[in-house]
Amino acid sequence: MRFETYEAVMIEARDVSVAMGGKRIVANVDFVARPGQIAAIAGPNGSGKTTFLKALSGDLASTGTVANDRDLSR
Repeated sequence: MRFETYEAVMIEARDVSVAMGGKRIVANVDFVARPGQIAAIAGPNGSGKTTFLKALSGDLASTGTVANDRDLSR
């Protein structure tokens, strides 16, 4: 008998994209954070890090599948 284990997920985002003024700022990003895990979102200036976090928090309209068990589409 084989048991599968699943780690708890605090936040999970799949295929998140953000467009502003007709330009895609963030494209098809996947992200998973688990309790106790340290995660970093790194990149050069202007690469979309803050935009991605604003999309996860709901401060920006975006498309994507899931973040904390909720649809990101507005």
